[in-house]
Amino acid sequence: MIPKANEKAEGQKKWLKGAIRKPGSLRETAKRKGLIKGDETLTGDDLQTLKDAGGVTRERANLAETMKGFKH
Repeated sequence: MIPKANEKAEGQKKWLKGAIRKPGSLRETAKRKGLIKGDETLTGDDLQTLKDAGGVTRERANLAETMKGFKH
C-alpha cells in the first residue's frame, strides 16, 4: 500500500530525530557564547559564528543549517 502525502508507511521511523544525539545542545552553546538570550531563534549569522568555533559545535551548526530548509 502506498501512503498518501501526509501519511507514513507502516514501520517507518523518524530517522532524522534519531540523528540528533543531544537535542538543545547547540542552543545551550549559543547561550554560553552570548549569541542568544531566552527563547530567541538562532539566525544565520549566529549559525555562522558557531561554525567558526569548530569541532562538534561546527557539526551541529551544519546540521541545523541543513535542517533549516526542511518542512515541519
